[in-house]
Amino acid sequence: AFPVIKQIQRMLRFETDELMGQVDDFSEFVKELNDYSWRLDKKESLFLGRVLRLHKGLTADAPFVNSIEEQ
Repeated sequence: AFPVIKQIQRMLRFETDELMGQVDDFSEFVKELNDYSWRLDKKESLFLGRVLRLHKGLTADAPFVNSIEEQ
C-alpha cells in the first residue's frame, strides 16, 4: 500500500486543473488503495477516507467543470 499512498500524495500536490485532467489515473490509485483497505493501519485508513471523499467530489464535479470550460 505504501507505493500507492506515495503516488496519491504526489498527485495531491498538483494544481486543481491538472488533477482534474488526470482524474482517471487518480481514480485507479484510489481504487488500488481501497483494495488494500483491510491491511491499512489507522493512519492509512484515515488517509483513505479523506482520499475517497476527494475522489467522490472530483468525479462528481469533473463533467460540470469540463462543460463549463468548453463553453
